[in-house]
Amino acid sequence: MQSENHALEVTTEKLSALNFAPVNPRHHEGRNPEIIRHSLKTFGQVEPLVVQKSSLRVIGGNGRLGVMRQMGWTEASIVLLDVDDATALALGIQLNRAAESSRWDEQLLLTTLDEIREFGYDLDGIGWNPDEYEALIDSINAPVDLSPPPADDQSQSPGAMEYRVIIDCQSETDQAATFERLTKEGLKCRLLIS
Repeated sequence: MQSENHALEVTTEKLSALNFAPVNPRHHEGRNPEIIRHSLKTFGQVEPLVVQKSSLRVIGGNGRLGVMRQMGWTEASIVLLDVDDATALALGIQLNRAAESSRWDEQLLLTTLDEIREFGYDLDGIGWNPDEYEALIDSINAPVDLSPPPADDQSQSPGAMEYRVIIDCQSETDQAATFERLTKEGLKCRLLIS
């Protein structure tokens, strides 16, 4: 499929005229609607809903559409895309998948969250409740035992338990150095690139 360069035009549309995507495998449940609500209350609408022009179906922003309606909003900023149903369906999946396939730099995230707190923002209002914030701190501060198991450990016997550790490295050079150090210590290692 060849991509098209769409000239984006932001316009305003009544929420009552917009339709939810008929197929949306992305569920907005648990804390997600609350996080969206906090964002809309704190920052307003900062990105338009992505809408299929012919059907007025929301391609991107179904969760926001639902929360906006619950909050009593009557209008929203939208971008209309003149795309067929197959493209609208594929784009809806891609927009949701793109964000979840990335990962946090946890140390930088913690530093940024602390800075946001210093500016007076409530972290719960941007999606980080106190338990999640503490879990982030714990995961960063968790000690990692890289020592090899004792030689007489039962893990050497057939059918024994196997334990695995994944170490995130900041660069290919760090990965190579860590791999070399661990293999020299007698640990069985594999390199993964994601």
